Amino acid sequence: MEKITIDEIKRATGCEVFLAEGAGGVNEITDIVTDTRKFAGKSGALFIPLKGENFDGNDYIDDFFAKNGTAALKTRDGMKALADLARAYRSRFDLPVVAVTGSAGKTMTKEMLGSVLSMKYKTLKTEGNFNNEIGLPLTIFGIDDTIEVALVEMGMNSLGELSRLSSIARPSICVITNIGTAHIGKLGSRDNILRAKLEVLDFIQPNGVVALNADDERLYGLRGKLHYRTIFFGVKNEPDESSRDGYVRARNLRLGDNGAFFEVELDGMVYDVHIEQVGEHNVYNALAAIAVGHELGVPVEEILNGLRGTAPIDGRQKIRKIAGLTVIDDSYNANLESMLAGLKTLAHMGGGTSRKIAVLGSMLEQGEFAEKGHKMVGRAARDSGVDYIITIGDDANAYIGGDVRCGTVEEVYSALTAYAKKGDIVLLKGSRGVALERLIRLMESTVENGE
Repeated sequence: MEKITIDEIKRATGCEVFLAEGAGGVNEITDIVTDTRKFAGKSGALFIPLKGENFDGNDYIDDFFAKNGTAALKTRDGMKALADLARAYRSRFDLPVVAVTGSAGKTMTKEMLGSVLSMKYKTLKTEGNFNNEIGLPLTIFGIDDTIEVALVEMGMNSLGELSRLSSIARPSICVITNIGTAHIGKLGSRDNILRAKLEVLDFIQPNGVVALNADDERLYGLRGKLHYRTIFFGVKNEPDESSRDGYVRARNLRLGDNGAFFEVELDGMVYDVHIEQVGEHNVYNALAAIAVGHELGVPVEEILNGLRGTAPIDGRQKIRKIAGLTVIDDSYNANLESMLAGLKTLAHMGGGTSRKIAVLGSMLEQGEFAEKGHKMVGRAARDSGVDYIITIGDDANAYIGGDVRCGTVEEVYSALTAYAKKGDIVLLKGSRGVALERLIRLMESTVENGE
């Protein structure tokens, strides 16, 4: 973060600033803090108190000062103050900002794109899934004069949220991975989800570029309708005249245990691409990274090297070897599209000789769509040739064809260990509220203890 003066903070937020005792002569801030528990005592830090359902950050100002904090904002609306300050700070810098959003695949697309852009540019990117109205401003404060490209992930669960995030980031390139059913319980329909996702364009730069998934019918339906240059990426749809000049398409796709292999054509040349991430959905993530990397002038060979260097992420189809089992750890979250993608990945692994086990947790925030969606996933699991299905969660009864229904992760562990044998492939997939990541810890602890 570049230094920002107390006077600049006051002007940006319209708030008063408290200084710690003995800090009366301080006029510059070099760090922004919203959670005193994570504050390591670095001098020059400003605390912005936020409010939640069960806490008020104003109650922790004394704690912040006791930890060597320098200044604290006097405000009853810390979220607005945080956004206003981040918005003012962003205006200091003239650099490309790439925003990634979508119903699924945001984080892996961001990680792949970060690896690609880092091959040519000093790149700042969202850490983890710091993609909300707290995380995005804190990411923006990480920009300094050494950063050449900023890459931000944007999530949302209601209308208006992405517009507010876009007003802070003011992106120059926007990527929308897909329009699925995540948060459909709140937004009501995929058309409303599309409306919400398109808010990322509300504050795009005048010469901005939009990158869209050509195989998503709602996104491909936007061709020729946006006021910004639009490039597409995909596997299935053939480019038409309105998208041919900006279309990155995978050809000769081959999926397996070692990731995905495919070809892309760029600048009249055909290139072989290999990514270590498994599943067709990760091909789309890679294509988005290729399209944006190419747009920003990263040499093709460096793009391919960047993709190969993208590390797996815990909980997002990370392949683990535990006690002779191949475990697809996709436990971070779930919606209909990511569930179906996970099952498709499971079907492509093992070369047809391994048994397939699916541990399926409930999909949350589905509203009236919940029963229908869970039934669709259950049918897909059986149709894809899964040998054994273990379900967990309040909506588990709707998973048609489940072999064992469990109420706790411990029960899942018992069912899995009773059935599984060496050489089996296990998919773990469910919403975060189901906490399937605990199953990984149980399995690993058993191996460590020699059981």
